[in-house]
Amino acid sequence: MLKLSKVVTPISIKYSDFFSGKDLSDILFESYGPFGTGYISISEIPKYSIQRQAILKQARDLYRLPMDIKSKLQCPESNYLIGWSQGKEVYKGQVNESQSVFYTNYFEQEESHLPLPNLWPGAELPNFKSAHKAFNSTVYNTTLIVLDHLDKLLKKHSLTISLKQIISESRHPITLLLHYLPQKTPKEWSRWHCDHDIIVGLCCPLYTNEDSGEQADPEALNWETNLCIRNKEDEAMKVRAKPDELLIHIGEASQIITGGILRATPHAVITDGTKENLSRSTYALFFDPKPEFELICPKTKYSDFAFLEYNGMPNLREKWQNGITFEKFGYNTFT
Repeated sequence: MLKLSKVVTPISIKYSDFFSGKDLSDILFESYGPFGTGYISISEIPKYSIQRQAILKQARDLYRLPMDIKSKLQCPESNYLIGWSQGKEVYKGQVNESQSVFYTNYFEQEESHLPLPNLWPGAELPNFKSAHKAFNSTVYNTTLIVLDHLDKLLKKHSLTISLKQIISESRHPITLLLHYLPQKTPKEWSRWHCDHDIIVGLCCPLYTNEDSGEQADPEALNWETNLCIRNKEDEAMKVRAKPDELLIHIGEASQIITGGILRATPHAVITDGTKENLSRSTYALFFDPKPEFELICPKTKYSDFAFLEYNGMPNLREKWQNGITFEKFGYNTFT
């Protein structure tokens, strides 16, 4: 595994600042531009803290359900992008047995016109769906507000595209509830990668004693157990953020269509394996454009950053051609 060089704290922005009339372009470019961490954190989001606790606690509860119940939540027809699975997702021919995952479409079938409906636990987890829906809405609407301000940033750089419009025209946001299982040795709980989406909302994790269910203090953990990122110089760093702040980072699709003005950040989740019963729960909402949306890279002042390469990760140019559809780009990402 890569050696971590330091700890970085994303720039934190108060939720109310997005409604204050302030010009946040410089702050967002400092974070999301070619030289930034690729992350911001948003504090003081109404109801966020309570909703985060409610949903993350249920990641472990879901994993610990009997297999006969969980099997009813599996959807191989969706390539396991709906419902629960473990060790079923395939990335470059590899699977990851150390994650229990639960996917939903943000919009239900009747809203999105997708061919398959979401699958939800029933009486065995009676509050699961409502907790999910409430948190989904908070993360979705907060991220749309960030997109408003990113559009203003792009306009300052003479780009006419609107990330918010691209997302608003799509009915394909995907939510992911993740439960990382305890490990006895150092491990990449989640491989080094860049998300291929437009933008991603991510909550800080809940660390738990898998046996007792007791929450662990993240500050008491070895600093090498956490979310880690790499900068453009390929240094690996641990991300430190407050539990009740929402993290938002950029995906490869935005890096391409903004000509490198925004940068997707390579990230991984690493455990040092020193606490054998330690599990980790988190949540992400991935904002995708329409499947037929074409990824065209404009010429900009930062075009040299549009296709940055990182050691041990797939070359972005190898899965992209100018005008490729997002659906094909996603296929190339995982196969």
